[in-house]
Amino acid sequence: MSRRVFVTGAAGFVGVNLVRGLAEAGWHVVATARREPDALTRAFLESVTERIVWSIGDATDAPWLQAQVRDHAPDAIVHAAAVTPTAEVERAATRSIVDTNLVATLTVLDSALASGVGRVLYASSTGIYAAAPRYRPRREDELLPPHNLYALCKLASEGLVTEYARIHGMRAASVRIGSVYGPMERPTNSRSGMSLVASLVEAAQARHTVRVSHVDVSRDLIHAADVVAAVAALLDAPELRWPVYNVASAESYPVRRVLEHVAELAGLRWSSSPVDEADLAMTPGHHRDAVDLSRLTADTGFSPRVGLAAGLAHTLAWHQISTDLEEVATFSGAPL
Repeated sequence: MSRRVFVTGAAGFVGVNLVRGLAEAGWHVVATARREPDALTRAFLESVTERIVWSIGDATDAPWLQAQVRDHAPDAIVHAAAVTPTAEVERAATRSIVDTNLVATLTVLDSALASGVGRVLYASSTGIYAAAPRYRPRREDELLPPHNLYALCKLASEGLVTEYARIHGMRAASVRIGSVYGPMERPTNSRSGMSLVASLVEAAQARHTVRVSHVDVSRDLIHAADVVAAVAALLDAPELRWPVYNVASAESYPVRRVLEHVAELAGLRWSSSPVDEADLAMTPGHHRDAVDLSRLTADTGFSPRVGLAAGLAHTLAWHQISTDLEEVATFSGAPL
């Protein structure tokens, strides 16, 4: 029997990787986005296009979303629609960000309940953990004082998912995803700031020396392929025993190590620099401890399989061919 999954935010960086990966795993995917997919998105999904139906609309539009879920009758929903704002965007568009990053979560839950959807996964972020280093894996039950609007909305959405599941008997959980890198990351209306890896790949391709501050700050990097594998495992798990699951590499990588890998793989030239002179201004606030994966491993058997060196090589290969749609359509990249 074919299974159908409804993915919000399907044209975003994480969303489009979920669409492709879940389709490759045999799911029929209803991919929702605010705008029609562009040529690069369609090329990236070319190999699985027969398993994808696009539904264009805004997840903050409750009547539209409820109708789409009712009409497509998915077995599961993965809610990945979000705005990843800079501090400037948070100030300029606070209400819009809250509508997308929090209110839409309640709309997804209402829609799932009304249509009898069997399982809902909410894409949260390890960015909600406090940045102050503790140098030990973060567990899902730690206290998490929000430190910006994005973290506040993610944490509040997790609470909505947990309480909604409790009072309505819904099978739902939140997935705290680490700092994702991989193919299809690019600036969009919903994602203006690029990841550490994407920024370094761009610098390597430009062949100029990049000045980086606080190179000993660490990040909990995870390749998009591992995110997809974890989400797929949670969709297939017989039971979701926990309200929240960490999804990351279980290791926090110093920025210096990432720089050295990209230098070796792509000839990146870099130097350590004070923050006020840096091209890539990392600060102690960008630190992310590793996270504990015990819950995820116990319930699904998942463990990360994409190491940093392989993941960076794959990402570099992607960026090298991303302007050629024919190559994108057949991309497999460096082995993972």
